[in-house]
Amino acid sequence: MNNRIISAPASELLELIRGSEVLRSLVEEHADLRELLIQAADAAAKSSELSRLFEVVALAACTSDRAVEVSCNEGRAELEEIKRLNARASETLGAILREFCPGARPIESNTSSPPN
Repeated sequence: MNNRIISAPASELLELIRGSEVLRSLVEEHADLRELLIQAADAAAKSSELSRLFEVVALAACTSDRAVEVSCNEGRAELEEIKRLNARASETLGAILREFCPGARPIESNTSSPPN
């Protein structure tokens, strides 16, 4: 773990992420995602767009956690709807991260599939 000082906006964003089972595990699994979220929080704070970033992350957290819950307990119709909402939230999260961190590279997967 990195010992550098994390800004208040980044700390608040990481706290929001800790409340989501899905996002928390992704951030724990991918240190580069954690760093990207910290950079995005700092950039959003500088451009007075922090609330927009928080809204997008909160929606992604909510829909991803709900998708897990629905896949275990609910019917197929609700699962399809939450998958659609989750996909849209994930796309929006990706877009806002690219907006605030345009030089960021894609997060590396831990899977070991051969390159195409």
